[in-house]
Amino acid sequence: MKYIKKPIVIEAIQFNGFPEDIDPTDFRFSGAIQHVLEQCFENPPDWLVEAFSDKSLSFFHSTDGWTVTMTSSDGNEVSALATQWVIKEPVGVGFYPCDDKTFQHIYDLYTEAD
Repeated sequence: MKYIKKPIVIEAIQFNGFPEDIDPTDFRFSGAIQHVLEQCFENPPDWLVEAFSDKSLSFFHSTDGWTVTMTSSDGNEVSALATQWVIKEPVGVGFYPCDDKTFQHIYDLYTEAD
């Protein structure tokens, strides 16, 4: 049998990584979440700011560099590397990462006229 994905609208944003002059640990204490997010994401939406504020999303330094760490709806902790997308679960609570090539293959930009 073959199946086709149901069309749903998602919310997502691409993680651009950190500029070299930004230390992501600084914002935790200074309250400058919005400033740091603006350096790492293009036009960060409210849901992203809220997710970092309530610790649903966080920055983590790994051997691959700085990542965005999140909990998926099935409870697994996963990370997005620079250039990957952070996708807000369309149903339920959670987030998941998606590499840029896959994202570009699966998703098109949604506009209200669609």
